[in-house]
Amino acid sequence: MLTDMDFDSTTLLIVISALSNLKKLQQGRVLHGITLKWELNSNRFLGNALLDMLSTVLVILPSCNSEKDVQFGESTHCWIVKSGFLEDFLAVNALMLMYLNCRDVRSSISLLETNKDIADIVSWNTIIVGSVQNGCYIESLKAFNKMQSDTDIGPDSITLVSVISASGNLELKYYGAFIHGLAQKTLSENDIQGNSFIYSALVDMYSKCGRLEAAVKIFRITSSTFIALISACTHSGFVDEGWKHYNCLVRKFGIKPTIKHHVCMVHMLGRAGRLDEAYECIKRIANPPESGVWGALLSACKDHGDLEMEKSVAEHLIALEPENTGYYILLANMYSAAGRWNDVIEVRKEIQDKQLRKPPGWSSIDLLP
Repeated sequence: MLTDMDFDSTTLLIVISALSNLKKLQQGRVLHGITLKWELNSNRFLGNALLDMLSTVLVILPSCNSEKDVQFGESTHCWIVKSGFLEDFLAVNALMLMYLNCRDVRSSISLLETNKDIADIVSWNTIIVGSVQNGCYIESLKAFNKMQSDTDIGPDSITLVSVISASGNLELKYYGAFIHGLAQKTLSENDIQGNSFIYSALVDMYSKCGRLEAAVKIFRITSSTFIALISACTHSGFVDEGWKHYNCLVRKFGIKPTIKHHVCMVHMLGRAGRLDEAYECIKRIANPPESGVWGALLSACKDHGDLEMEKSVAEHLIALEPENTGYYILLANMYSAAGRWNDVIEVRKEIQDKQLRKPPGWSSIDLLP
């Protein structure tokens, strides 16, 4: 057991510094407790050593990124409070980020609320962005509203991207439009158009809210814009709107569709169960049809259990890539699932006749010298 004769401030200084360099935080916290118990914390050199240890803690905290790390994070939180370091906004921000990384949004918000006086834009953005990343969109918007009402801190582009994203995910079209107006008021139009994150977030938000015309009218039109719009139509079930935007891409803006546009169109039609239309779409718009486009239809056929069309699509893929053994195996598996064993035998015979071989799997290891 340690007594007051076993150490002095110089000894503690050396040991705490060593533990900090070795990132031995648990042992460092124990020795810090000893400095408090024996009233050695007023020593200036010891204080600097403890600050160094705090810096180490702040570097390590972000590595806590799962629920199993919460216990370590909470004990570190307690140590920071007892040490009087919680008045440092860097410590608050690091702790909030740790809780968010560990999926504990509530603790992170509580930490911000009790330390609002020292919070900066990074603190608020940590909550707003982290809540969105955890799927807590309402909490993100609540934090944004509180920042607007309770502080003089204005939003930056990081804030706006996250709030726009939260609005889109909640399909709050009026609130989203309000944030768009705020973005125009806060940033110049060049900043908005030049910031790909804000631009993409606004297109995504308006698309998810069903305001597709607004998304087209307001922003500069690129090939990627229409991919985002058609994808939004896919998830919203707006098939006719998707066709409208695809036709607009070609006729109004003269943009040549790419395989990505074709895949999006087929995926949209397939998801809506309009498999025949998707099949005709491929033959009409994709010239020549690419394997990726047929693959999108094949996936839709599987989802809707249309074996005959699935067979037809697989045969198109085999015609495009006759040496791809995977397509034959896929076709055989389809027949097998349907109990069509004679067809399975036929496909396997074709594989043997063409002397096709499945590419061998491989792995690698590093041999240490």
